Amino acid sequence: QMNRYLHGPALDFVREQFKVLGNVYSKPQIKEMLKHEYGPRDMVTIGKKSVWMPRSMGTYDRDAYIKFISDVNAWSIECFGCELPPADKIGE
Repeated sequence: QMNRYLHGPALDFVREQFKVLGNVYSKPQIKEMLKHEYGPRDMVTIGKKSVWMPRSMGTYDRDAYIKFISDVNAWSIECFGCELPPADKIGE
């Protein structure tokens, strides 16, 4: 359900808000940006350097999805001045 919400109403909403501001991005671009900014990450060491690597959304459990959507909603309020559409919009 949460995955359908993210890939449907939530990403559609964010894409439209970016358009209002004069920026056109695809849903995959927006998803990647949000995943990198607000998704869970793991520290990965490559040689002598450590970097944060975002986790695949397919590995999110329910709690990780809830936190992710909540963080994206808070960002939406700050960035666009409005909340994501309600989750009951799934399937519309």
